[in-house]
Amino acid sequence: MSRVLITGMSGAGKTTLLDELARRGHSTVDTDYDGWELADGTWDAPRMAGLLATHDTIAVSGTVRNQGDFYDRFEHVILLSAPVPVLLERVAIRTNNPYGNSAAERAEIAGYVETVEPLLRRTATLELDGRRGISELADMVEGLMREPVRTTIPAGFEALFGTTYVDYANADISGTFDTPPPELVHRIHLVASPAPGIVTVCGSIEGWRFLPGGRLEPGESLESAAARELYEEAGSRPTGPINVFFSHVAHSRNAAPYLPHVPHPVMWWAFAVVPTTVVGQPPAGVDGAEQITTVQHLPVAEAIDWLDVQDHTCAEVLRLAAHLELV
Repeated sequence: MSRVLITGMSGAGKTTLLDELARRGHSTVDTDYDGWELADGTWDAPRMAGLLATHDTIAVSGTVRNQGDFYDRFEHVILLSAPVPVLLERVAIRTNNPYGNSAAERAEIAGYVETVEPLLRRTATLELDGRRGISELADMVEGLMREPVRTTIPAGFEALFGTTYVDYANADISGTFDTPPPELVHRIHLVASPAPGIVTVCGSIEGWRFLPGGRLEPGESLESAAARELYEEAGSRPTGPINVFFSHVAHSRNAAPYLPHVPHPVMWWAFAVVPTTVVGQPPAGVDGAEQITTVQHLPVAEAIDWLDVQDHTCAEVLRLAAHLELV
């Protein structure tokens, strides 16, 4: 299934098309309404990120300044267009939106066709003529929405991508290859490799076995969090970029986030591979950090078996990285 953005000028027919898709039973969001667009002409970014993270199949309509920030989360970006006279005639007679009633607003629309529409055209994956019949347009968009997802789950890893409940987080999680939205990433876990075919694994005083990693602190980037966690838990430093290859999308059942800066109710737990160098033992007495008792650098197969004793999920993620030939 696919996520589709329908964009274009006022009067192109976006709302009418969305209404027909909704009538056919599809999930739709018209961002002209219900507070999706902020006063500065941008989408409410956290809200939009949450919507796209929780819907594999949806049609969204709108034309805003920051929509390009979300293009990587849509399978299709459709430009709905029509000649200026058609646009102006439609906005003058429609009753569901007052924009276009004044001469100044109609002049603004004509200006946007000259300045904004070419930008939309360059980044759209498909352009449709808004003068076509609504049923024909809906048929075309519906066909796109029913296309299979872009990435196939490798055989033997179906459980890792399925939905399951995590009691310590009181959240339901499901796996994905999709690129994590930066503003929704809560945790980063590292398949750290100090040498070809070798992976770093950690153990704590409580008996937990895990890949190094943890939650992002307020204002922290994915890269800085990865570097900090590698040092605090594994006494290591990254020697190259991190490569996020898998994530769990977590849907919290709690009424509120357990910390003010934590994304809620949807958050992403990302897993990445990274080349590293070992610089020493993990530092002692770091506030809030795990009390590490074991750091081992093992061949991949041994690391999988060692993790699987206590953390089957981490073991499966490492097995996935090996299957994808990332480590």
